[in-house]
Parts: sequence; structure tokens; C-alpha cells
Amino acid sequence: MYKRFESSKDISYLREFTPEEMLLVYLQAVARGDADLIYLFTYNGGKLPAADTFRQQYYDELSNKELESSLKMRYYDSVTAQQDAATEAERTVVISASIGLYTSQIAYGLKQEQGIWKMDIYHLIEHAKQP
Repeated sequence: MYKRFESSKDISYLREFTPEEMLLVYLQAVARGDADLIYLFTYNGGKLPAADTFRQQYYDELSNKELESSLKMRYYDSVTAQQDAATEAERTVVISASIGLYTSQIAYGLKQEQGIWKMDIYHLIEHAKQP
């Protein structure tokens, strides 16, 4: 289904993906540096700018940090979704990777939009733009 989405850019192919799977899709797009795909599965919530603006902001403010995270987690041990108490349409997904005694974890928020789990990352870009 991901390959169909990737070639057609039709987000409906990702409708059956779990929050955990969507996080892995996101990290793959991050590793590829594909801001256009990232835009398609970023939660809008009425704040997402046009694709061109998002792409520029993503590359300016977030891509290096997220690429580092993606590379750090490429040999992940687990991906676990935790339901937020507030709503059925929100999840926190924690990905972790271990090497010897060292364990690293990163938590991402996902929200459902039109029945599809999407990455809630735009606030990270907005935060990075602040002085």
C-alpha cells in the first residue's frame, strides 16, 4: 500500500496504517529527504501552510534534526503507540533503539484526520522559527 501511495500521492492508500506504521513511513520519508511526502501525511489542524511554504520551512527548520533522529532510530527495537486519555483520535508513538547499555527513545504525536493517522509535527517547525 505504501508503494501505491508513494507513486500516486493518494493518501487514501494509508487509511489502514496504524500509528506505529505511519511513524515508520514518516521516518523513511525523512531519511529520503522527501518533504513532499512528509507534507501529505502531516496533520493539518488548520495550521498547515501551502506545500511550497511547508517544504521550505521543513528544510530550513526541521530536516536536519529529524534526519539525525531517523538515522539514530534506523535499527529500532520497538515502536509502541499509547492512547492519549483525551481523545480516540490522538496517539503518542514511542520508538526506541538500544545498543549495549545505551537506549534512546523518541516520542511523536499523531492525530487522525479524515480517518488517516497523520504526524503532528508542524508545531516543531513553528517552535524552531521562534527566536
